[in-house]
Amino acid sequence: MRKIPKTSQQKKIRMLIFSAPVFIFLIGVIADFVIFPRKYGGKVLVMLFAWLLNDTPGTINTFFDLRKLFWGMHPGICVFWGMWMSIFIASLFFLCKQLHRKPEPDAINAVLQKREPYLLLQGVSDNLRQAKRRRNDNGLDALIYKVKCLEEKLFVESDFGYGGDVVIDCENDISRKLQFIKEMVSNIESGNITDNINILNEVVSETNMLLSKRRELKKGN
Repeated sequence: MRKIPKTSQQKKIRMLIFSAPVFIFLIGVIADFVIFPRKYGGKVLVMLFAWLLNDTPGTINTFFDLRKLFWGMHPGICVFWGMWMSIFIASLFFLCKQLHRKPEPDAINAVLQKREPYLLLQGVSDNLRQAKRRRNDNGLDALIYKVKCLEEKLFVESDFGYGGDVVIDCENDISRKLQFIKEMVSNIESGNITDNINILNEVVSETNMLLSKRRELKKGN
């Protein structure tokens, strides 16, 4: 069986979410003005939306009018409108959720996506503080401060994985630097710790320059 691509499935789901409220509303219009007997027709939707859009006193009055309207209806029609309202409100909820949902990164070749760079560096900061507790090296203090500053910059940066090829290439360079920093910090006490600190200081500086470059590239996109 041929598997539907994930992006195709997501597009179909989005189309369904956006079209469902309209479709459900049309069902309500047809039911209210066409299908149901004249005695009940053309009233429910008008009173329902008056209830939702009115000011507080008007809302209360319309609510009681709506109760009277439903009270005189056939039980089957009341059940229909109860179900219709529940489904319509649910469809609006999912629509609002979709509208406020952040899109997925559009670069499939991104090394790190969204907030991953910031989260990665948080782990690096923790490892450095642990190393400081084990080794009383003055060089670690300066490196911890430098990494903390980089972490704060990444915190305010926009999510990774969005933009043109040039932006993504720059982000991937940053991501590789961050991964190198993580690996170096994990093994900072292996070999000469002073040399390792010097290398890390240099890579952190290079990462800062790449972040500045990324900000400039993002302005042009």
